[in-house]
Amino acid sequence: MIENLIIQNSPIHGMDIDDGGSYSTPGEYLVLREIDFRNIGSGNNNDCLKMSGINRFHIEGGPFENCNMGEAIDMVGCHDSTVTGNLFRNIPQHAVQAKGGSENVLVHGNIFPDIVGHALNFGGSTDPTLIRPITATSEGMWFSTDNANFAGPNSGEAGPELNSIVQQNPNFRNLESGDYRLQTGSRARAAGRALPTPAPGDFTGRS
Repeated sequence: MIENLIIQNSPIHGMDIDDGGSYSTPGEYLVLREIDFRNIGSGNNNDCLKMSGINRFHIEGGPFENCNMGEAIDMVGCHDSTVTGNLFRNIPQHAVQAKGGSENVLVHGNIFPDIVGHALNFGGSTDPTLIRPITATSEGMWFSTDNANFAGPNSGEAGPELNSIVQQNPNFRNLESGDYRLQTGSRARAAGRALPTPAPGDFTGRS
């Protein structure tokens, strides 16, 4: 467990955790809690948190801000893990990226204001020699506040999402102030898919 730290002003990755290049022996069982990443990178592909070949980790309660030209969390070949209750703000690329054979990574109950790239980026371009082989699927609910004609994401070879809810206002309590709790009667209530294991709560810790 690594917790209660401030990591700031690093010219390269703020933190780099990997399997040492041994794909048959991934790193496992790691908790990162309440770690404040600030002002990371020097204009290259520098991530706040880089993870390669790590399984069964839990990242919770960390603000990730100003990751210069990289991702807030960049995962390559990571599995069976949770990213929950974090604030990602002012990220010039993607906030959370999972690629290179990553699977069963639950990104849940986070907040993503001011993301230049994608809040979530699943898949991407990975050197074939670095992929930890796996397959993945995706489902979701999507709502665009600035494009009334938004028809949902193009999921490419993964095919269309199942039972998506597109362009129906989720009715947050106060979007402008960042209160993303759902009003009574919101179409987003209980609209997710059933999970085989219990899920963590939302950003406020509620189911």
